[in-house]
Amino acid sequence: MKKVLLMATDSNISGASLSMIYLIKKLKDKNIDTYTIIPNHGDLEEILKNEEIKYQVIKTYSWIIPKNSKTLKQCINYCKFTVKYILNKASIKKIRKYIKKNEIDLVHINSLYSYVGAIAAIQEQKKIIWHIREFLEEDQNNKFAVKKYAINLISKSDKIICISKSIYNKFSKIFPKDKMSIIYNGIDIEKFKPHTKKILKNKIKKFILVGTIQEGKGQKDLVLAVDKLVKENINEFQVYFMGMKEENYFSEIEQLIMEKHLESYIHYIGMSKDVKSHMLEADISFVCSKNEAFGRVTIESMLCGCLVIGANTAGTRELIIDGKTGLLYQQGNFEDLAQVIKYALENSDKANLIAKEASKYASHKYNASLNADNIYKLYQSIL
Repeated sequence: MKKVLLMATDSNISGASLSMIYLIKKLKDKNIDTYTIIPNHGDLEEILKNEEIKYQVIKTYSWIIPKNSKTLKQCINYCKFTVKYILNKASIKKIRKYIKKNEIDLVHINSLYSYVGAIAAIQEQKKIIWHIREFLEEDQNNKFAVKKYAINLISKSDKIICISKSIYNKFSKIFPKDKMSIIYNGIDIEKFKPHTKKILKNKIKKFILVGTIQEGKGQKDLVLAVDKLVKENINEFQVYFMGMKEENYFSEIEQLIMEKHLESYIHYIGMSKDVKSHMLEADISFVCSKNEAFGRVTIESMLCGCLVIGANTAGTRELIIDGKTGLLYQQGNFEDLAQVIKYALENSDKANLIAKEASKYASHKYNASLNADNIYKLYQSIL
């Protein structure tokens, strides 16, 4: 039995951590013994315990810093990274001991946000797989603290997994192409069983946008589109924003909603541990991101029977076949978004057919079993 150590790069419940959990569950069926290291205590621990996944907390720090900041703040960020780099040396020693103790064969780094597992693996002469789940600059406004060092280290991986063609197109210009594969994320179909509910049947329609309230997620597009629709007397709907919030952008969105007098149409409902229930109740789910690396929300919305309206960019454009598994609009063009919403409302039969087709499509192409099969084959190719 081969032993794989998965290095979680955050300790909260995120798209990256959920993808890792689903992979671990499926690898159990493939005679792979999995171990997990998480960088802090957090919400992820509850899931690890419930799923009876072996894990250990070893405090580690990221090598990612904000992309844009004023000179003084930039200096502070680099100073913080230097301190964290020194502290990580002790963590690397602990990870090496963990690798030796458990006779690990392969170390799988779960995203770009951490590097300590790779250093420990190299020092222990173990195989490395590195998962790339983010653009960094384009979608999260972040970057490597020391880019040259990061490129050199990641290039030493035995295999590199990209979660979309868009991610591959960016990073294949940086890392060795012969090491890179495209493997789309898998969704736990057991949890998100395909639904074929009737949408847009109630007088008041429910719209939902799930994701951190930050500039890259494009909530502003939807606010302005709602304003245009209301002015055209199309107003039988309620919009709900769900997710964490980046304070500055959240304040900007709040101010915009008040200026447009849309308080009775747009609501922020914060975080939820049961996003699925909200999706099941929704008619339309929006993905307005400027650059979505993959789009877990897109697939989960499809599985929950929603009509998904998404921006025609990056990973979202890969997941949505316009007019067949969802509807696309020109990202940043709120007038185009308003027109797409209007089309859906005026063509509810067509919207239902699209939502039904999307649910079948997502369950077939983006299930966790297929994801695990592809990653398992990658493991086999280097072990």
